[in-house]
Amino acid sequence: MKFVFLIPSLVGGIPNDPASYEEICECPNHISGDVTVYRTAKKLIDQHKCFDLPCDAVYAALDDLHTPTMAEAIEQDSELELIEADLTSDGRIETGNVWDPLEAVRESTKWVVEKSTYVTIDDQRIEELADELIEAGIEPPNWDEGDLHYYADAESGGPLTAQYVFVLDTLNFCFWPTPDLEYEMLAKGLKAVLEADPHAFDPERLANVTGDDLRTWFSDFEPPQLEERVRKVQQLAYGLLEDDDGWAINLVKRTGSDVTKLVRQITALFPGFRDEDVYKGRQVFFYKRAQIMIGDLWAAYRFQEAGSDSPFGFRGLERLTMFADYRVPQLLRGLGVMVYNDELAQKVDNKVELTPGSEEEIEIRAAVVQAVERLRASLEERGESMLSIQLDWFLWQKGESQKDELEPHHRTLTVFY
Repeated sequence: MKFVFLIPSLVGGIPNDPASYEEICECPNHISGDVTVYRTAKKLIDQHKCFDLPCDAVYAALDDLHTPTMAEAIEQDSELELIEADLTSDGRIETGNVWDPLEAVRESTKWVVEKSTYVTIDDQRIEELADELIEAGIEPPNWDEGDLHYYADAESGGPLTAQYVFVLDTLNFCFWPTPDLEYEMLAKGLKAVLEADPHAFDPERLANVTGDDLRTWFSDFEPPQLEERVRKVQQLAYGLLEDDDGWAINLVKRTGSDVTKLVRQITALFPGFRDEDVYKGRQVFFYKRAQIMIGDLWAAYRFQEAGSDSPFGFRGLERLTMFADYRVPQLLRGLGVMVYNDELAQKVDNKVELTPGSEEEIEIRAAVVQAVERLRASLEERGESMLSIQLDWFLWQKGESQKDELEPHHRTLTVFY
């Protein structure tokens, strides 16, 4: 059987010069330099996380791409359904059994926790904490406490709020290297920029953003990893321009307000959102910023119900996990839910940086995902039902209010959180 081979180094983008393509497929009619073949193979591989697909699968996709009604079919989500189809051993495309990034987060982090040596979860403490929270009263905080965010056109379902959220969560990582810089400064800074110039986040402007531009977005703070942040914003623009005319709201509409599809598309289109690692030889998935972006969109457009006319009435919000970053692990360690061994505790308490992708860092992030899942289940058993993302918001705000009283958070220089 003939197979398509896509060189892993090419997955990040399409070369500008088709003549410079390495051969990406063995095909009877030698069309390996065809841009459409490349793009189709790239999308199929992005969805299925593998690097060899039967040529017939690509041809089947190409047949649909070349039909006269393809433009209409894309708008009706037909291409997405095709891309997300299952590839059988004989090269046929079938629906069902699609790559599920959110289930991958739960399964892979659960596996890490079972194998962990640096971090453990105290289940007895989770039960006690659930009782304490029920007694004290638990309610997810207002997303915009403190008037941080832009949502001027959200009530009318306008595009600027979605564009703002996409830019916000593209830059929502690793504030700690700059003293006193917090998420709030970025949220307020971007809001001020958009209020002063409604075209500031137009796709062409984002594609040509500079370091000087970004400095004005951080409320007079010098953003860490400036070059990386510029690159991430440009990648956002290029990804949106590829299929969605540069506008985030079009991407949301194209995925039919389906949470799983949207996470899959975000991680396929934008390299900076591919929050994955390898732990003891197994791939682990977190997708922190892809998930928080959906949560922020839902909140910014005022918590639309699934099935509503709004594209922000997301289906599948219950499938999202908490957003594995710094603050919630810091809080749960302080509450006795997450326990670090002596070696890791000494590093964290002395503010020693943990290497990105180290077992210590991965165990902290995996443990916080699973700890919040267990706490949510314990609360539900006691009659307090909420989404994992709502519980994350509650715990994050609680951690923010106590951050100066708690032991330090772990420190990792990363682009993912």
